[in-house]
Amino acid sequence: MPALENIYLTTDVGILDCLSQVAGIGDYEQVLQQSIPHSMSYGEFRILHLDALIASKLAAGREKDLEAVKLLQAIKEMREQQKDLF
Repeated sequence: MPALENIYLTTDVGILDCLSQVAGIGDYEQVLQQSIPHSMSYGEFRILHLDALIASKLAAGREKDLEAVKLLQAIKEMREQQKDLF
């Protein structure tokens, strides 16, 4: 029986993508190194660093991902400008 690559679960807050690896980043261990912990009212989870998210969107290469890269790069530039102010 082949191993599952990706599982998509429908939840109360939307679709949860469970991936065996992230394009442009790698497997679980590599993704873990490129992420930071984040807490919300319903628990703690990890999110990709902005640069890793940009790399994954570029690697995916779909039109919607490339559009997202433009927005993510603008956010990165704004953050860098804010750092320069302080």
